[in-house]
Amino acid sequence: LNLLKGAVVEMSDEDAAELGLQSGGKVSVKGNHYEATLTLRTKAGWKRGVVFIGENYDEVPVYRFFARGEAVPGVSVTGA
Repeated sequence: LNLLKGAVVEMSDEDAAELGLQSGGKVSVKGNHYEATLTLRTKAGWKRGVVFIGENYDEVPVYRFFARGEAVPGVSVTGA
């Protein structure tokens, strides 16, 4: 199993602009069960209202955002 370094969260460039966030900057991603600081990567044409965090980051155990039986956790993203 290879763990990736440098955890990132991806979101639409439109959502990031609306929140005053810039690609490459640090952001706080907060859910009901876990909070982490990640680097933001914006994507043109990405679906609005959706963020993505890969699972294999050494420093961010993504599973902590989930509660048992919860398929898609809600999170908020703010500047860190």
